[in-house]
Amino acid sequence: MGRYPLGDEMIKTSYVAARPLIADGDLIAIRSNGGGLPALTRFFTQSPYTHTAVAIWLADGLWLAEMGAGGNVLIPASRYIDADFDVFSSPVGVDAVREAIQESLRGKVDYDVVDLIRIALHNMLNFKLPTDTGGKICSSYDSIIYTASGWIAPEDMPSIPSPADIVAALGLPRLQVRILK
Repeated sequence: MGRYPLGDEMIKTSYVAARPLIADGDLIAIRSNGGGLPALTRFFTQSPYTHTAVAIWLADGLWLAEMGAGGNVLIPASRYIDADFDVFSSPVGVDAVREAIQESLRGKVDYDVVDLIRIALHNMLNFKLPTDTGGKICSSYDSIIYTASGWIAPEDMPSIPSPADIVAALGLPRLQVRILK
């Protein structure tokens, strides 16, 4: 499980077909089309990505380490069975990312919706962001997981990265998961 037979070739597929191809540490970048917060996120970031999470396999189940309204959580990936998303290869080793995810879940991290305003200021006015020391949004949380795993973020990565920033740092998606209609 968690192996992808086609190397780094991009595959467009359904959630059910993609699930076994997703590996520990892969970034899942959600493309939500409904709701107020996703619309604001798309507008402020000028990106189709509205949410991100890091994949981890536990006891034959695919889980996502993510930031939700209640803070940092681990949720079943099947929660996004009815969503379009892209899968980006992990920039770090499997063991390191598993350890970083488990360590991050030992402590409570609060969600900070104000970060979206900070991202908007950065993207629209090129306003330099102060270092983020409080709550996090999804992409900041992913960056913390990857950095704790040994990843060195690009020099131009904002201190509060948006979903678009973290995706840009990882390159092209390996999988495009789409709702079958």
